[in-house]
Amino acid sequence: MNLKTIIVEDDITNQKNLKQLLKNYCPFVEVIGVVDSEDTAVEAIQQQQPDLLFLDIELKSGNGFKVLEKVIMPDMAVIFTTVHNQYAVKAFKYAAMDYLLKPISVNELTRAVEQVKDNKIEKDRLEQQLEELQKKKPLPGLSSKIAIASAEGYDFVPLNQILLCEASNNYTIFRLVNGEQITSSKTLKFYEEIMDKRLFFRVSKSHLVNTEFIAQYKRSKRPYVTLRNGQAIRVSHSRKEALLKQLIGR
Repeated sequence: MNLKTIIVEDDITNQKNLKQLLKNYCPFVEVIGVVDSEDTAVEAIQQQQPDLLFLDIELKSGNGFKVLEKVIMPDMAVIFTTVHNQYAVKAFKYAAMDYLLKPISVNELTRAVEQVKDNKIEKDRLEQQLEELQKKKPLPGLSSKIAIASAEGYDFVPLNQILLCEASNNYTIFRLVNGEQITSSKTLKFYEEIMDKRLFFRVSKSHLVNTEFIAQYKRSKRPYVTLRNGQAIRVSHSRKEALLKQLIGR
């Protein structure tokens, strides 16, 4: 397996050195981008969604910690690379996989990258097992729970506590009845396929709604439903007839 990797480093010599070390000693690491500032790092991460990020802390334009505060990438491993050892404690508070001091040791680099690789293999295996289990066992009713893949692992949430699911790029935000929300690393399409279609309806490109909580349907040039909490959700024209059929036919 390959690890898609972005290097965030503002020194050209350090960029070249790290790329050469990875090429020589970690051939399964695929460098898909090299950027040198906070803003370009955020943009590259959001667009390319790497498995691994090599992140310098003090950049000429911005700060490595600020990069992590601006992106939601629960599946991305982070290895800090810096000449400053005083940031180590703070780095691990950001769930860093490792903290490498420059000049980077080959042994420390290969150890850190192998750990990322092993963790990803195990995580992919567990997620595949969970997805297969979800797809093989249809959800029978409101008493069922769904396993939501989140940044910390899995949240097991009863279906009757889910108000709606909202697409956010390649992630899904679960909005719960109690006002809480959970961000999942899976797409809305993934959840649309596995969730009980008797309860959840894809009213638009961005929203999968628990129909138990639909209080009103409003006909207009731009139709929408109102949920019991008062929230209004647009309904795509291509989906409105199927939605009405499901609501009225129940």
